[in-house]
Amino acid sequence: HLEELKVFSKALREKVKQMGYRIIGATWVDHVKGDECRSRLVAQEFATSKKNDLFAATPSSQGMPVLLAIGSIEGDDAGSGDFVCAFMHAGAEDGYYVEPPYDSGEDPKVVWKCEKAFNGLRKAPAWFSDWIATVLANKMVFYRCKTDPQVYINYVTRAKVNLHLDDPFALGKEQLIKEFFEELNTQVKMKHYEILSEVPSVK
Repeated sequence: HLEELKVFSKALREKVKQMGYRIIGATWVDHVKGDECRSRLVAQEFATSKKNDLFAATPSSQGMPVLLAIGSIEGDDAGSGDFVCAFMHAGAEDGYYVEPPYDSGEDPKVVWKCEKAFNGLRKAPAWFSDWIATVLANKMVFYRCKTDPQVYINYVTRAKVNLHLDDPFALGKEQLIKEFFEELNTQVKMKHYEILSEVPSVK
């Protein structure tokens, strides 16, 4: 996914140091699931100072119950999905560099410049939150709720979405939900999505 999503570009270590940028360590994190072992490259940006620009919207405790109540009244179906490498779809701010992993075979004179929101960077959740909000608003005509910034509504189709980082949950008519996830998949790669037409709390 690193190459497919164009997460990094190469830069000369000496030049990066001359510009005064910090080079952040990176390591592989393994996760065993059943008979499968998955590895994810994660930047090791530790908190060395207090920052006020790390805010990323999270769902409120009221957003989902309210959406389910509205969906029940309107006779909606429901659908859920899961993004692949969610953060790495969003662009990174300039000035973030990481050490290539030890097994990358990279020239020691080279470091990686973060072009996308690398996992492990402290601002990655905020970058992704802003990016997916732009996708939903500008490309899919959803309005972002002011009181719950992880709730989105399309007032034309009556489709409703609740986001929990990389897990979108949608309410609307079944065909509409399918079309929503198919269009969303053209913007951010998804592992899967499924229609939950028989959820008692929705229908």
